[in-house]
Amino acid sequence: MDMNFTTNLSFSLITTDDQNSTCPGIIRCDCRTDVPSYYGYIGVGIAVIFFGSNFVPAKKFKTGDGMFFQWVLCIAIWMTGLAINAVIGFPKFYPLAMLGGVLWETGNITVVPILKTIGLGLGMLLWCTTNLVAGWASGKFGLFDLEVEKIANPTLNYIGVALSIASFSVFLVIKTTPHHYDSMDMPPESNPLMLDDDNESAVNYASEATLVSSNRNGDDEEPMFFEKFSPLGKRIFGISLALVAGVFYGFSFDPAIYVIDHPNTFPGAPSFGLCYVFSFYTGTLITSTIYFIIYCIVMKNKPKVYAEAILPGMLSGFMWAVAHISWFLANSALAQAITFPIVSAGPPLIASLWGICLFKEIRGKKNFILLAIGSAMTIAGAVCAGASF
Repeated sequence: MDMNFTTNLSFSLITTDDQNSTCPGIIRCDCRTDVPSYYGYIGVGIAVIFFGSNFVPAKKFKTGDGMFFQWVLCIAIWMTGLAINAVIGFPKFYPLAMLGGVLWETGNITVVPILKTIGLGLGMLLWCTTNLVAGWASGKFGLFDLEVEKIANPTLNYIGVALSIASFSVFLVIKTTPHHYDSMDMPPESNPLMLDDDNESAVNYASEATLVSSNRNGDDEEPMFFEKFSPLGKRIFGISLALVAGVFYGFSFDPAIYVIDHPNTFPGAPSFGLCYVFSFYTGTLITSTIYFIIYCIVMKNKPKVYAEAILPGMLSGFMWAVAHISWFLANSALAQAITFPIVSAGPPLIASLWGICLFKEIRGKKNFILLAIGSAMTIAGAVCAGASF
């Protein structure tokens, strides 16, 4: 096979001599490209649907305390990234983009302590908010020496962000009736939507990987160090972790965007986001593996492993990767200040629809009214953010 064809394979199959100039084609990793805005809107739509659905396959299976499940999930994420990398012609690997994967996985690993100290409801509200604000602010104000994103209508963008954040609070208080609730101390009728162990889908993505795992293990467990804190100490610890986790999630795209925004420092760096997916996912898998090894050492080589969680975990990881890749695409076409309000607030709405249509967990007139209000706020926020571009 012609070596040049193998090296330069891309969807457009167009080459250029100047790697720092804008060139024809959309999906290109050999030069800088302009991605049409409608690709971005398609990307955020796919991201919202898959982020809101990716843990449905794992819903019925025991997944231990979350550590093994998140490792399996990250393996599937990396494999998906490898496939994308092959399709676009094995572009140059950018180690700095791996830092994004490190940030994301570090945020993801905090979900179990958050759940056990302040509960998922408050925890998710906090990390969703800081995730949205961190990602939005990175693009809007050019944090970390990123280029300031140009927003045609800043006022409309601010309104979209505010509505998206406010929608979290509405989804937080929707009560559900799960099919099983032996893993929770509170009775089912008092379980808000985002506190329920059956509603893993949420904002980021990915943090639900650990949530699914942490709530379904009936085995006796030795209390973790933070469970020995006083009630006030637990609250401070949990709130702090949730705030930091959200910031890590929100900043996870920044390393790849930094490479894109500094072509003089990184000659030939493409502007298309998918060219950095494999680097990001490699950082995710390496970090996840390190955390899992540490976990095995702490557990004295007796990790909680559930074989039945492997295939669901793989499918969940693939779905998460599709959502995240679509988000990368959206960032290339639009801007973080546009995509973050939409992709952060949309998945809880999709999760709610799963709860109604498939699992029959959301019932009652009051809950449907709250769901309608939250949905309206989410849609309005998405429209405002999208129209502000």
